[in-house]
This record gives sequence, structure tokens and C-alpha cells, in this order.
Amino acid sequence: MKLILHIGTEKTGTTTTQVWAAHNREALARQGVFYSRVLGSACHVKLHLWCLTSGRHDESFQRLKILSETERRTFQARLPDEFAAEVSDARNSGCHTFLISNELCHSRLVMRKEVQRAREFLQPHFENIEILCGLRPQIDLAVSHASNLTKAGLRVTGAYFDTVGPDSSYFNYRTLAEQWSAVFGAETLRLVPMRRTPDFIAVFAAHAGIDTKDLEPPVRVNEALDIRVLAMTNAMVGPKSSTRRIESFAQVPREVLKRLPCEERLRPGLEVARSVQARFEESNRELTNGRTDVEFSDLEPDWTRYEGPGNLDLLEQSCGFSEQLAALVHAYNQIIATAELHNEIADSERHLDLHHPVLAQRSLNAAQRLLALLKQAGVTRGLRRFEARMESLEKGLETSSRDAPRRKGRQAGKEHRRAKKEPAQSGRSSARGEHRQEKGLEADGRPTPEHRRAGKPRREKKRPLRPQQPTGAV
Repeated sequence: MKLILHIGTEKTGTTTTQVWAAHNREALARQGVFYSRVLGSACHVKLHLWCLTSGRHDESFQRLKILSETERRTFQARLPDEFAAEVSDARNSGCHTFLISNELCHSRLVMRKEVQRAREFLQPHFENIEILCGLRPQIDLAVSHASNLTKAGLRVTGAYFDTVGPDSSYFNYRTLAEQWSAVFGAETLRLVPMRRTPDFIAVFAAHAGIDTKDLEPPVRVNEALDIRVLAMTNAMVGPKSSTRRIESFAQVPREVLKRLPCEERLRPGLEVARSVQARFEESNRELTNGRTDVEFSDLEPDWTRYEGPGNLDLLEQSCGFSEQLAALVHAYNQIIATAELHNEIADSERHLDLHHPVLAQRSLNAAQRLLALLKQAGVTRGLRRFEARMESLEKGLETSSRDAPRRKGRQAGKEHRRAKKEPAQSGRSSARGEHRQEKGLEADGRPTPEHRRAGKPRREKKRPLRPQQPTGAV
């Protein structure tokens, strides 16, 4: 079976592609193309999480509720077997192509040994591997990436564009191509220039042999933030360094930011745009020399997009109510975190009652993290009752772990006694069944239809005699 691995880059229509593939998962399987579910519902984040070097943080761990080192080791130990079973199911169902899409491979797997771990994870299961990687001009990527920085709680100002250069592995495509080619083989990597082929789904379908005619059409996902949204988040922390992260409860949640309308995008202006792109001329030429899938001109921006005045000045525009706005967001986030804390504790209590200690511990770990964040933010009111419930859960989990061997022993004893009874009961049941058959009886003791037909003739029911009318009666 062939593997098509889509590694990015970010901001090349990856979310649209992944949502489209997830919505058409069953229809793709009928065409012999399997879109992984074990690695993630849409974006296959578990792949890069498994490959990360021990100790490296990633926000996706929190989304999956992998909060402790123990949970991380358990996740890394379990995932290879789950993935192997999924690949086996795909092969047994007749699929010829397996699809994995995770643009975070581009941004998160920055060390050679992490890319090597990806190869160790994937290669044993496939006869052929093809890697697809979409590329945009670096200034286009930089403008789009600004929205991601804001969603992550970082300030974005005009100084951000001074940091965009070939020293960053995020923007240096030559380094990216060299790293993946060295590990997987140069013949496996296919670079896709987005200026020439902007519809990545069409590229995906062509390489996987997918007929898109009867599939659900893609829903284009625009994740760019309005320039005024970037300015708003900047104002909430004041005129500080562009690298400062907003305190967790003082930032607007990522999912909320995505819902805000985008009417005016970030525009650095033509001069800034040309200055940024010029920094990559050498590395882009070195990348495209000798390649047939991408040319140097493919990485030249459409400069008409940057004509006209820029709007970087809005990023640091003064706001008279920035402190009040930050306090409002902070208060709402505390309310949301307190509700989530209650839900996690309730889930842990429910799992403990159902004798699912692993799930109970996972929910308790999430609750402990939320409690620590609330305390760090100075919240004290109402937390004592949550702490009391969590202490009770910890004691319950300790008792559950001590009782687990005894429960297993009792269960094993029950199964052993049941196994001993089954042969005898089976023998008696078969004997009784033979006896019933000889007698012409059903299993429940009633006569069989054949026995009823072959038995005594039916006795006709006697009808009651009608009283005779007297002679001459009218």
C-alpha cells in the first residue's frame, strides 16, 4: 500500500483540505483511499506529537488532555499499535492508498532526529511513500502567520517583519526540503508551488487517484484575523515587546478569535514586503536549482497584493479602555475555566464510579491544571469546594488501585468457575435436548408441530345443543 504524507507548509489551504478529506472519509475508502482517523479526526496531530523530542512542549498535548509525563509516555507507547491496526484494516478492506495530512510537521518537527522518528513510525507499514509539501512566497506566509501568533497569545507589531528571515526554519524552504529529503529520500518529496497550483485538493486528488466528481465539495476555511483584532489583542497588554505572550486568562480564546469577522487584513505595504522577500532570494535559488517540481518564479509574490498604503500603524494604536477590556476578558475566562473545572471533576467522579480509574485520573489531571491556572490568576473564591472534591477523588483512586488486584482475582475466579460449569451444563443440556427430541418436544417443553400433527387425532369440540322449540310454536 502507498502512503501520501502531506507535511505542510502552514497557510497553504491545509485546513480546507483536511476538513474536506474528513467529510469524505467513507466515500474515499470506497475508492480505495484511506484517510487516517487514529492520528486525528481532521488534522493528524498525533503524528508530530509522537515524533517530538522528550521535554518539548506543544499546545496540542493539552487539547488531547495529555498533561503529564506519564500520560505522554502512555500515549507514545500506545499509538504505534493503534496505527498498525488501522493500516492493517485499510489494507484488508482493499485500499491501495493511505493519506496522512499534518501541516504542523513543517513547523514543529525542526530537528533531524524528529523527522527520523516520523520515518521510523511510518516506513514499516508501506511499500511506497510520497511526501507532498505546498510552498508560498515567504512574505505571503509571514503575513498569514501573524494571525497564528495572535491566536497563540503573542503580540504582533511592525517589528515582527524584521524577524522574518532565512535563519528561521519556519520560513527557510531549502532547509525544510533538505531535512525531509535526507531522511526519507529525495525521490519521495514533491514540492507544490501554490502560486501555480492554488487548489491543493486537486493536487491531493491527482496524486492519490481520487475521483472528486461524486464527493462533497470543499468548504473554504479562512483563518486570517482582521487587522483590528490583532490591534485589540495588542492593546490588552500595552506597548510591550513583540515577543511577549499575553497571560492565559487575559487573552481572547483561539476559538472565539476565529469567529470574529475579517474585513481588513494585515497589509505591510510594498516596501516592507519587498524587503522581506529579498532575504530569501539566495536560499530559494538554491532550493529550485535542479528541481523540476518548483521554479524560482513560483516563489515570487504577486506584488499587486501589496500595493497601496500599509496598515501596520494600526497594530500599536492607542486604546483608552485597553485595561477595562483586558479585565472583562479576564473575568469571562475565569468563569469559563471554573465551569470547565467543575465538568472535569464531574467526569472524574463518574469514571471512578464506573471503575474506569485511567479515565478518572485523566480528568482529574485536567482539573488540577485548571485549578493551578485559576490560583495563578489570583482566583480564590469558591475553589475550596472543588479542592475538597479533588481530594476525595485522589483518595478514591488510591483505594481503587489497592482494590484492583482483588477485583481481578474475583473476576478470574468467577470466570474459572463458569468455565468448569459450562462442560457439565453443556452435556446435560444436550442430553435433555436429545430426550426432548425423542419425546417430540420443543426446548421449552411444548410439543413440536410434527408431533402435534402425528399424534392423536384432534378431538372435536362439542357444541352446546340448542333448545328445541315446542311443536306448534309460532
